[in-house]
Amino acid sequence: MTDVIEVIAGPPPVIEVVGGAPPVVEVIGGGGASAHLGTLGFVIDGGSVGVTPGIKGFFEVGTTCVITAVTVLSTDPAVTLGSCVIDLWKAPYANYPPTAADSITASARPTLTNAVKSRDTTLTGWTTTIAAGDVLACVVLSANWLQRVAVTLTVRLA
Repeated sequence: MTDVIEVIAGPPPVIEVVGGAPPVVEVIGGGGASAHLGTLGFVIDGGSVGVTPGIKGFFEVGTTCVITAVTVLSTDPAVTLGSCVIDLWKAPYANYPPTAADSITASARPTLTNAVKSRDTTLTGWTTTIAAGDVLACVVLSANWLQRVAVTLTVRLA
């Protein structure tokens, strides 16, 4: 059974989930609109040699959504302090695979700078809308001292 949290009007709350599946958050009110929040993400595992630059993977997004935040976490067992710059590319399924020309991050790329975590909710210059069937690519542009990194997009279903 999935936990459901309903918020009557106003923005969704900040929810910390300790163990188990994240709850579904539904906002009711504000002009009758409902917003369902979810996440899309990549785990980049460099193994014993660490994370290296390059394309790390692709996945198709099954529903139309809008990106509201991006989070980057150092997730190796030691939660290593380090640096990395990530780019995200998006293309319709018909144009697979996406390329650097399809970047959605503009100059505000997800970045760790001598840190274990970062979050951006401003997304300046980003293309934030993802259509059902779009394919996302996660690309490491640079990395130092990190063995595993998680990149998570918080999305609102459109």
